Amino acid sequence: MKKVFLSGRFDKSAHFFSDITNGEKCVLDKELKNDFRVKLLGDIERLLYPCDAVINHKYRYVGPFWFERDTDDIFTDKDYKTIVSEEMREISTCDIFIIVLSEGSISGSVCELCYALENKKEVYILYKIQESICEIKSEHWFVIADAIRRDKNVKIFSYENSEEILSIINNILV
Repeated sequence: MKKVFLSGRFDKSAHFFSDITNGEKCVLDKELKNDFRVKLLGDIERLLYPCDAVINHKYRYVGPFWFERDTDDIFTDKDYKTIVSEEMREISTCDIFIIVLSEGSISGSVCELCYALENKKEVYILYKIQESICEIKSEHWFVIADAIRRDKNVKIFSYENSEEILSIINNILV
């Protein structure tokens, strides 16, 4: 099975209130349930913790996860060193890297994109159609243009809503 990493911003209104080192129950804000990855994976648990998440008969989801596992085998959503190293490891193992550029800050996703490009991954960029002076109608046009400059095989798709995101991803992963 090919491995897929689905980069994109977790909704800023999605929050966990937990002390996972003490095993307290996590309370999930309803917004994360609408994350495109949850819809694709079919279960929020498959997005929360590293697991063997099959997307379809040809593809397996390898990240990112809300909680990443640290060197002491403890799940964390706060230890930036663990999060970065685990997500870079997940990208290095993937065959296909898909990034969804939404509105707002996407600095983490851009770093993941650069790492995927450096590692010669098959890259797909989905961007939300927005007002722009550039022919790429996105507030993130520079990121998209730079990715294409780095790798002429990068494929780009525009979307207007979350249903289109799922449709595009499902068409890529046929």
